Amino acid sequence: MLVAGCRVRMMNGMWQEYKKRFWISQAVILLGTLVAWQVGKLPPAQLVMVFFAMQVGALLGAGMGARMKRQIERAERDDDLPLKPR
Repeated sequence: MLVAGCRVRMMNGMWQEYKKRFWISQAVILLGTLVAWQVGKLPPAQLVMVFFAMQVGALLGAGMGARMKRQIERAERDDDLPLKPR
């Protein structure tokens, strides 16, 4: 039960990070796809693959950002040294 609650909290944090930067990341993805089309002269099938790879990268990046944010908040909350002398 605790694991399921933790998983939901992780997903909520990831979606918050993703929604916060949604329009900026979509603009960068679109710009990258257009550059690949114009400069690289890629065929449409490869452009679709580039587009979806960047979408997956945006989701993974949001997940990593949420995880790092939680770690920083936890470290600020626990102001003990990580290797506290006994």
